[in-house]
Amino acid sequence: MQKVLNQNATEPIPNSQNIVAQYLLLYSMSLPQGMELNDKIDTTEEYLRLSINSNIQETSKDLAMIDWIENWWSKNTPYSATVQGQTSIFAYMQSSVINILLTSISATLVLVLFAMFFIYRNLKMLSVFILPNILSLILVAGVMGYLGIS
Repeated sequence: MQKVLNQNATEPIPNSQNIVAQYLLLYSMSLPQGMELNDKIDTTEEYLRLSINSNIQETSKDLAMIDWIENWWSKNTPYSATVQGQTSIFAYMQSSVINILLTSISATLVLVLFAMFFIYRNLKMLSVFILPNILSLILVAGVMGYLGIS
């Protein structure tokens, strides 16, 4: 709007809030019906929604991207940003599922060890009982890694 209204101006956006408000009003009035800024800016004009498309990728890369966006935005601008939407929902959900899965498998192995120790009261027998459980987990993880399943 600065370049359109002042064709010879090389200045950036003006510092005056009144002029910026007039530019915003002029811009919003020049948009066609249904293309207003109301779906991007809330009614108090405190929040702005940006939509960014990204390719489907691994959860760890999604989480790293979300952290990078939020950190970059807070360091380089005076504003804060939160990433929302399907990508962040699924990334955090899958991360939580993996953490819960690892916790439950570890707890199950410990409980099986304790149960077998109380039943047989022999430490040598514990290796016989726990070895098949651990080997099956290692085998499944190895096959998934070999096939490229994350």
